Amino acid sequence: MKKLSLLVMSCLFASVACSPVHDGVDNQGNAIKNAEVLYFDVNLHSYLDRPISEVYLNGKHIGVASGQPHRGAGGLITGVEVPLGPQTVTWRLDGPEGMPGNGETVKAINQPILKMPTDNMTYLGVHIYPDNTVELIPEPGWPEKSPRGLEINRQWELQHAE
Repeated sequence: MKKLSLLVMSCLFASVACSPVHDGVDNQGNAIKNAEVLYFDVNLHSYLDRPISEVYLNGKHIGVASGQPHRGAGGLITGVEVPLGPQTVTWRLDGPEGMPGNGETVKAINQPILKMPTDNMTYLGVHIYPDNTVELIPEPGWPEKSPRGLEINRQWELQHAE
């Protein structure tokens, strides 16, 4: 009987440890029961023409960006827990002394929604645009610039080529 009890307990523990469900939190901080959670290697792409810092995805720090949109993406934060569904992205404005808004925290005006990606998507590109919108793009490899971001960079290059 003791062996049977141990077997049942170990099976229960294994099923909970491997379960893809997790208690999550909605945008108001309320618990969501059985929210599906995924883990991504997150790469930040800022298309702003100023530095930003303290970039957070659902309250988890995901990096900083230099403020040079034409130069590319930031570093990689690995193993970021991201629940499926609506996401919240915030960042703090930075820049040279006296630049308007320095130190202010900005919240994306849209709320991107993460849907279940295909199995081979292990990276998540977080793209922050000058109009304070954000796009989340799951990718199978290192996240590239988004089509919208490429156009923003092209326009930036044209303006600064003169």
